[in-house]
Amino acid sequence: MSNFAPGAGLGPATIISRSTDQLDIFAVGLDGRVYTAAWQPGDTTWRGWWPIEGLEVAPCAPVTAVSRAKDKLDIFAVGLDGRVYTAAWQPGDPAWRGWWPIGELTTTLHAPIAAISRATDKLDLFVLGLDSQVYTAAWEPGDADWRGWWPVLDGLTAPPMQVGVVSRATDKLDLVMPGLDGRIWTAAWEPGDTNWRGWQPIGDLVTGQTDPGVGAWQKVGIAFQSENTNHSNEAQGVTTDGAAWYLVSNGSKTVRKYDNGANLLGQIKVPHGAHIGAADCYAGWIYVPTQGPFGVWRTPTDFSSQEFLPADGGKDRFAWCAVNPLNGRLYTCEFDIYNNANGVLYAHDRDTLVRCPEDDLPLGPTPIHFDRLQGGVFTARGRLLISRSGPNGVFCFSAVTGQCFGGRHLGNFGSTGSEGEGITVRPWQFGAQSASVHVLELDNDAGTDDCYLHSYAVPEPDRL
Repeated sequence: MSNFAPGAGLGPATIISRSTDQLDIFAVGLDGRVYTAAWQPGDTTWRGWWPIEGLEVAPCAPVTAVSRAKDKLDIFAVGLDGRVYTAAWQPGDPAWRGWWPIGELTTTLHAPIAAISRATDKLDLFVLGLDSQVYTAAWEPGDADWRGWWPVLDGLTAPPMQVGVVSRATDKLDLVMPGLDGRIWTAAWEPGDTNWRGWQPIGDLVTGQTDPGVGAWQKVGIAFQSENTNHSNEAQGVTTDGAAWYLVSNGSKTVRKYDNGANLLGQIKVPHGAHIGAADCYAGWIYVPTQGPFGVWRTPTDFSSQEFLPADGGKDRFAWCAVNPLNGRLYTCEFDIYNNANGVLYAHDRDTLVRCPEDDLPLGPTPIHFDRLQGGVFTARGRLLISRSGPNGVFCFSAVTGQCFGGRHLGNFGSTGSEGEGITVRPWQFGAQSASVHVLELDNDAGTDDCYLHSYAVPEPDRL
């Protein structure tokens, strides 16, 4: 159906069985309306899609469905005003009834809603508020309106995390969610409880949230350097595919490929951009951000082809870019992030550079000033490392929740012209010492600049 988009960016579909051998599914179309389709025995194909009129939601927003009794359906979605809305259907209805707002709570436009029926004709909802607190609301026969929203103790997580809910017996509820520390937490309620019990961590398992201890990183050497050359002049970053280094130079407008011995293996001109920034390597491609025009120029690691993907540059985006392996999105931000964008990384489809706001990553507070951002890299285990200049520094965030694990100043490396640029991650040996994180320093000279890739040992690299 033309209202739905193939590929990345399609909103999640919800499926439910309201009675034996009957299926109903729900999804959001590109027009922001909620659609439904159905199947039952005897059907040779699915029936639908039918629009459920009366509510507009954000593209790719989730819809939640629950059956509180046989052949009864209730669905929930977040409207463009951030409030939670519901609609209902049961046999005999000529059309869906609703949409009705549920209280005054507001949340993000792509917030997932957890819904459950813990007993016949009883409904409970759970959603994150804008304060990252878990809230609940309830309805049962006899209620003139929904009751709530009540906070569930002090349970906190970060958008777009979803609360999981289950009813293990009539009128009993259990919640699970990832906390800001990365551990899985649970809370429970049953009749007779005056409040929820919990939150309690479930063991020591962490979900990509362990702290890599930025303050304990130690510089152990220089993995790569270039002095007084056209390509060291205005060098912006070094990225890696794990086998080679790729130096991006704003001075020579090139990407240069080096082996482990710093021998040149090849180079390619970057034809786009008055300014090219710190690049990233992902799945066999080098992604180079450009400003003037704004966008990303990319080439395979063998430099066999190239293409330019234009984009909206905002106020000052594309000083750097990086692909998050957890979702395949390409991210960038405003250079002066908190003054211009309230700490948000902007997500894009890496093949088209179409904006994917549903995957934007808000970043949490940092221990030192956070602006003049020059480079970033995502790790396979769900970390985001960002480098800055003026003064030089490095930060570590969760690539899942945006929580900041820490940040530290790196100093000026003995040079008054020192400027921190891009950052990358790769195992590297200096004799018996191992390094994992590498930050490029641009040593601004009166003549031709130098560049040095400073390497840092991480005490527990498996935490990256």
